[in-house]
Amino acid sequence: MIVIIPDLPPDYGLESLRMLAEGALDNMWLLPLFKKGQIQGCEILHIHDQQGGGRESHGLVYLQDEQTGRALIRQLRRATLNGRPVRARQYFERTASRDQRVGLHGPAPLAIVDRRKGDRRRRHLTIEVLARS
Repeated sequence: MIVIIPDLPPDYGLESLRMLAEGALDNMWLLPLFKKGQIQGCEILHIHDQQGGGRESHGLVYLQDEQTGRALIRQLRRATLNGRPVRARQYFERTASRDQRVGLHGPAPLAIVDRRKGDRRRRHLTIEVLARS
């Protein structure tokens, strides 16, 4: 499972992200019934908007299993980072085979217009990925 942590501070590094995730998991596994999952790696995405000039940083935490991922999300949602709440959630990769906007057939039921036919992606972004640790 992959957990995304959006809106990281711009100077946040891979080690800081790993320490944040490990600290959240260490607080969770106090009962002997639960097996502690492993963090397989971390990445930080630096996204630069060429038209608007904005910058974003998002962290990705790769986990061994879904139980560990759900536990990490629960723990991180209770945490704060630089005075702001952490908005962790599961990360889903987009692929052409899973895109629901492609190949839609027939009219929409009850004359409801499909809002997802258009592509809302921002095409003018450059993404720099810090090496996975």
